[in-house]
Amino acid sequence: MKAVILAGGSGTRLWPLSTPARPKQFLPLFGEQSLLQMTAARLSKLMKPEDIFVVAPGEYTHIISEQLSDLFKIPFSNTITEPVPRNTAPAIALAIAFLRDEKQIALNEPILVCPADHYINPVERFVALVAEAAKHYHEHIITFGIEPIRPETGYGYLELSGATSGDLYKVSSFIEKPDADTAALFVSSGRHCWNAGIFMFSIATILLEFEKHVPDVHRFITHNSYTECLSRFSVQESVSIDYAVMEKSTRILCKRLDVDWSDIGSWDAFYHLFPKDEHGNVVTGKIVSIDSQNSLVLGQSKPIALCGLKDIIVIETEDALLLCDRARSQEVKKIAKTITSQFGQKDAC
Repeated sequence: MKAVILAGGSGTRLWPLSTPARPKQFLPLFGEQSLLQMTAARLSKLMKPEDIFVVAPGEYTHIISEQLSDLFKIPFSNTITEPVPRNTAPAIALAIAFLRDEKQIALNEPILVCPADHYINPVERFVALVAEAAKHYHEHIITFGIEPIRPETGYGYLELSGATSGDLYKVSSFIEKPDADTAALFVSSGRHCWNAGIFMFSIATILLEFEKHVPDVHRFITHNSYTECLSRFSVQESVSIDYAVMEKSTRILCKRLDVDWSDIGSWDAFYHLFPKDEHGNVVTGKIVSIDSQNSLVLGQSKPIALCGLKDIIVIETEDALLLCDRARSQEVKKIAKTITSQFGQKDAC
């Protein structure tokens, strides 16, 4: 098995802690290891470090090399550099061209594609479930689903139908980020899972699906060498692998992951991952809270005092301050983009 870690995300929903210079996948949000290091460490329990590859823009190559060399205690050079950001479908296509041409891997070998910025626990359970799924990947694309524990409008959902061998389920539909009422119905239905954005397939299978659903991507990697793909990457359409293939394919099977999982796609999602005090607050830093409830408060450089507030997010760094209603944490992405456009990238950091 080979693994491809997608590490090109901008992480703007976790601004101002996550910045263009160092987005969330390179931050140590849960201890000493960054999210990228935690992802690579999980995967190293399934394969050798030399079988792990990372796709990311060139400006992050030095961070990836530094963090994974430190993790594995050997020099890490398996970074596939995207010339420009083009979303997950072209990124995966570029990785396939690299593995085919530069590593000469067999077309039927399983490839596990994982985002770099997910929280998963316990690791041992995740590893066991992926290993089970690997027995059934032939001629299928396996996706991994998480039992929803709350109505979450920031996640995509999988609607499952009948079970097949190996405790896999057919996927009847993908639903991207529903409204609150629809998300509540999905949680109670018993037929829906959160889409974890983790996929397993062979090169042969994904090429067939590219040919059927996105022929431009198929031509891109079948008519060009890896070196030619690099030179022509910038003209590729920016499109996600979900939209390009997963929402249309009839080869999709889902493996349920009964683990704690989050893509940490908002400050509210971050809030749900941590123990709360007796008032439902998650606080880090020099924080004083009086009669305040159900809030996330992270301070890096200054004392922060709350009085009579509830359901808010306060994120303070040396460069910026965010105050936000927890229910609107998905809109932080808009804030980060607006600050960049109005005040420049330095101030956005």
